[in-house]
Parts: sequence; C-alpha cells; structure tokens
Amino acid sequence: FGRTLHAIRQNPARAAALGGAVYFYKLAAFTASGMIAALSGALKVQHINFISPNLVSWFVSGDVLIAVVIGGIGTLVGGPLGATLLVMLKEFLSSTFG
Repeated sequence: FGRTLHAIRQNPARAAALGGAVYFYKLAAFTASGMIAALSGALKVQHINFISPNLVSWFVSGDVLIAVVIGGIGTLVGGPLGATLLVMLKEFLSSTFG
C-alpha cells in the first residue's frame, strides 16, 4: 500500500498505466487520514473534558501548517519536530517579550 502511494505521488499516470487503481488508493489514503484525525480529536476531547470554539479556529490549522513547514514536508519526523520547535519558539518569545 505504501509503495503504491509513493508511486502515485511520483507519477500518477505511470501508476495507472501499470494497473494501479489510483483513485481508490487516494481515496483509501484520505479516508485513513480523516479517521486518524477524527480519533485524535475525540481523544483530545476526552482528555480535557471540554471543547472550545477556539480549538476549531483557523489559527489552530495555521499552527499545524507552520509546524509541518518548519519540520519538513514529506518526512515522518517533520511534523513532530516542527511542532516541538514551534511550541518551544512560542514559549521562548512569550517569556521574553510578554
């Protein structure tokens, strides 16, 4: 599954020509991604016992996007590394200037 997704990312037309069901693999990948995101959101609500409208603002999505860009797009460690650096940077700047 992973190698097929990698082939689709590299060249979807070639993957389709080799017999890969590009649409269904993409659909499965997006479905799995959505399920993981929904599970993490549900676990967060269970952990803090409260959901605030501030958690679904575009600032939160922007933080995630910035963390991925800082850590490196296309790597598995990029997201967690970028999130760690972003949180450390926020804490440092708020303690220094706030």
